Amino acid sequence: MEIKSVAIVTGASQGIGRATAMRLARDFSAVVLVARDKEALETAASEITSVGAEAMVFVLDLRLPQSAETVVKGTVERFGRIDALLNIAGAVPQIDLFEMTDAQWDDGMALKLHGARRLTIRAWDALKASKGSVVLISGSAALDPKPGFAAVAAINAAIIALAKAFAEQGIKDGVQVNSVVPGAVMTGRRQSFFEKWAPAHNLTVGRGHQEVPGGGWHQPLWQAGGDRRSAGLSRVSRGEVDDGRVGTYGRRRGQGHLGQERRQRRKTPITPPFLSDSFCLRELFVSETQEAQFFLSEGDEEMKTWMKIGIPVCLLAVLAAWYAFRPERLVVNRRVDEAMPNSPGVSSAQPLESGRFYSILHPTEGLATVYHLGDGTRVLRLTSFSTSNGPDVHVYMVAADDAKDAATVEQAGFVDLGVIKGNIGDQNYTLGSDLDLAKYRSVSIWCKRFSVNFGAAALRPAQTSQN
Repeated sequence: MEIKSVAIVTGASQGIGRATAMRLARDFSAVVLVARDKEALETAASEITSVGAEAMVFVLDLRLPQSAETVVKGTVERFGRIDALLNIAGAVPQIDLFEMTDAQWDDGMALKLHGARRLTIRAWDALKASKGSVVLISGSAALDPKPGFAAVAAINAAIIALAKAFAEQGIKDGVQVNSVVPGAVMTGRRQSFFEKWAPAHNLTVGRGHQEVPGGGWHQPLWQAGGDRRSAGLSRVSRGEVDDGRVGTYGRRRGQGHLGQERRQRRKTPITPPFLSDSFCLRELFVSETQEAQFFLSEGDEEMKTWMKIGIPVCLLAVLAAWYAFRPERLVVNRRVDEAMPNSPGVSSAQPLESGRFYSILHPTEGLATVYHLGDGTRVLRLTSFSTSNGPDVHVYMVAADDAKDAATVEQAGFVDLGVIKGNIGDQNYTLGSDLDLAKYRSVSIWCKRFSVNFGAAALRPAQTSQN
């Protein structure tokens, strides 16, 4: 296989890093995975290989100075090039400012800041040769620091400053550099936070998603790891920073000198983020003097003209976004309470298969059971069922032992039983006479609007009758 493009992803064993690596496997010939969890990296490498890209794994700790040399040297020796570097590794402890020790501060800085700094410097020559790109993941705490997560905020702010410094050099060397500030993304780490936070506040985990300050809306991992084309979005280009609810900091190759930029900034308004496609900030590369602000000036006729046009367009964009995402459904439940179907004068329903739901993208629970009714028909019955409300959510019977992720559902095939009758309560779905239960062994609660799996249940032979 000819290697035309190579991306290095740190923190690739889980969360945003893993999802990013999965997505890049669609566009890069090879993806290099870096993290400390060997088993998780090998699993990710297998999935990358399955979509046609080559995978290379480095199981090491980026806090160690020699790790950057190992990654870059090994990548260049095997593939001969580096086209993209995504610095995502680094979970900083969320400890109160007055309780965090020097050792904890040093540990957080060593991985997320210094690990990214060393790896970017060591890979710079290869990136110059390929006219490549660098992304450094920051975080929203940098923009709104609080005492409870001061280290997170400080280190993320340092990441933004570091990216700007690299970006300035990148203009001279032909390397595009940006930092990305994601909003709330439902990773395993964030889910673990809710599992601890919700009980401490006498809430269920699902309710905690809505009640936690700033936690009522979460960006699903499909935005980074799924196929954007299936969601009606355009293919990712190298000139685009693509993530939900993000800010970007840095500058493009070929952008003018800062002095020129300062003189031109009032004449060239920046496209506001709320006008961009699917809550993405596209082509927004800001200088140290701009910081994603909009400079308004009384008497600036060009800006007044923009406001006259921009406000109606903004309103239309908000309406379109509301229709696509229907945010009110996050707090409005649809309840249903269907009785068990029965056929008068014939024997009672017999359970054939059953399985308990588990959460994937949204908290989902309850029991899925396939019954054989006395008149010969079969139904799928959901009992004690609950999931998140959302737009265009369906019930699928999936041709796999377990509908554990979106890729399994799409690749294995499925039978659509229709729009979900309610996100809470007991409900029945008739199965076609030609549906082969030996083939369709799992149930998925599937959002067709965004091609994501809310939750799933693996069906196994039932032992006793359940109602």
